Formats: sequence, structure tokens, C-alpha cells
Amino acid sequence: MKLKIRRLQSTDIGGVAKLLKEFHNETPNEYPVMDNDEIERQLLAIISTINDPRVLYLVAFDGKKMIGWFFGEVMTRVFGRPRVFGLARELYVVPGKRGRGVAKKLMESAGQFAKEAGAEVLEQLGIPGSRSQQRWEKLGFRPYMVYGWMSFDQAEKFVEVEVEQRMSA
Repeated sequence: MKLKIRRLQSTDIGGVAKLLKEFHNETPNEYPVMDNDEIERQLLAIISTINDPRVLYLVAFDGKKMIGWFFGEVMTRVFGRPRVFGLARELYVVPGKRGRGVAKKLMESAGQFAKEAGAEVLEQLGIPGSRSQQRWEKLGFRPYMVYGWMSFDQAEKFVEVEVEQRMSA
């Protein structure tokens, strides 16, 4: 394999669009919804932030074929230390190229970028219990927080119960 990793260029958008669709088809989520319209919105967001110095988009090639993708950024926390951290948002390698060090090389490049931008640690986003989270953990990430979501219909039921309990006390 002739692996080459570089920053995303505007001419790579078509290849990234294909990989994003594969990524979202492979890891379907109930929340947030990522259908074709949302993937298009994500591509527009990528195009609009491609030159942002705190955002990093990397692509991996085997020869001329795009085989992987990384999206991350350097962020500053308002409270809690470490303040500056690199956040890995998405990492995808096509199935036929997994287990060959592509993800590791993407993360090495991303880590170098984050370190040069002043980050003290790397964090990642993942879905608890998913195969993708297991892959992050193989790269050395340890889970520390889980975000949840709730629809307003569910929230209204919760609030109604809480209000009834307080009023009867």
C-alpha cells in the first residue's frame, strides 16, 4: 500500500462525500439524524471551514484512491483543565484497508497538528458501546463522559412528574 496522508483540499470534496455516506451507512444513529440532506450540510460546513486554523480535515490515499478521512479541531474549554485540547470528531477508513495502520497514521498526523496548536491532550467523540467506540479505545482513548439526548415529548413527561411530586410534598 502506498499510503499518503495530507490535509483536505477543495478538490477532494467528492471523495469525502462518498466516504461520509459510507461512514454514516456503516454506523447508523438514531440521533442525530444523518441522512443525505444532512451529509450535504456537513459538506458545506467542511467547505466553509477548510481554511480555519483550528479545524483539521485529513484524507488518506492509497495511491490515487481515497481510503480514509479524519475530522477534528482544537478547542478551548471555559472551565476545567486541561484548557486546550484536540478533539477527534470523525475517523473513517474503508473496510478493505482497516488493520493496516491507516487510522493510526491519521491520528498521528492529527495529534501533531493539535500539539503544534497548543493542545495538551486529545479527546474523541464516540457512541458508547459501538464498534466505532471500540476502535477509538484500540487507539488508546479512554471513555470519560457520556452525553445523552431526550425529545421534548419525553422531557415534558419528566417535568410533569417532577412538578406533581413537588406540589404533593
